[in-house]
Amino acid sequence: MKFLCSLPNVLAFNEIKDLCDGVIMTNASFSSRYDSSLTNSEILQIVKRCNTHKMEAFILMDMMVFDNDIQLIYDFINEFKDTNLMYIFSDLAVFQILKEFNITKKGIYNPSTLIANYVDCSFWAPFKIKGLFPTLEIPLNDINTIGKNKRLKIFYKGFGMNVMFHSKRKLLSTYKEYKNVMYDFTSSNDLSLVEETRSESYKIIENNHGTHIYQPGIHNILPALDIAIDELDYLFLDGTFLEWNKYLEAVSIYKEATLDMDRLNYYNDKLEVLFDNLTYHFLLEDSVFKKGDF
Repeated sequence: MKFLCSLPNVLAFNEIKDLCDGVIMTNASFSSRYDSSLTNSEILQIVKRCNTHKMEAFILMDMMVFDNDIQLIYDFINEFKDTNLMYIFSDLAVFQILKEFNITKKGIYNPSTLIANYVDCSFWAPFKIKGLFPTLEIPLNDINTIGKNKRLKIFYKGFGMNVMFHSKRKLLSTYKEYKNVMYDFTSSNDLSLVEETRSESYKIIENNHGTHIYQPGIHNILPALDIAIDELDYLFLDGTFLEWNKYLEAVSIYKEATLDMDRLNYYNDKLEVLFDNLTYHFLLEDSVFKKGDF
């Protein structure tokens, strides 16, 4: 299993290179969820450094594509098509452009909640992409089953904040306009929602790609890593919106844990010292709820 880590900037590469096998970069034009944006020249620098260190380089292209975005995406992929950069996409328009350049093998499909069983995975095998991300909303036993029947590389997000709602509409801007709010909070990363009937807070972000509401807490696979570790090809540890130094420590803890699988609870305790809001969501049980539970 290979580790993939977030890379917020060029300078951070030296701090992360010995902790992972590849990096995932973001660019505000193509990445809908980001807290940093690398330029094309910076992305090229990182790709070259990854080549030198025998690492893999990925760009997150999880935007919802509209007609006026297609040329921009085409131009970007055209600039990098002869490099080793790989593309994590969620909109099939990106796949069609990769197909046009005959580089679908550099594509990784991540449609959020759509890949929920091994049949979904098998469907994509003839399209000759590199791999895909199963949904996080099924238990790890199901991920294990998917892995045993896989025909593509399996990528899995094991750590980080997860989006539970996305709209292309700019809801914070709309709220600001109609409530006549003076403070411009539309570009803030520190806003959260709290419902009347629940105690959790839900991080809310607005950017050029719309509005994003995150699940409460930080998704963490560590306590149950042994269930599916043999079937995962790539484990993504996402540092978006997390304090960088704490994130580096978290990656180190995950690395140590994979070499000492009999003490996962010990390493999870170390992780809980860094982050007091770790969550486990559907790792061990099906995501089936009754209306009366809320």
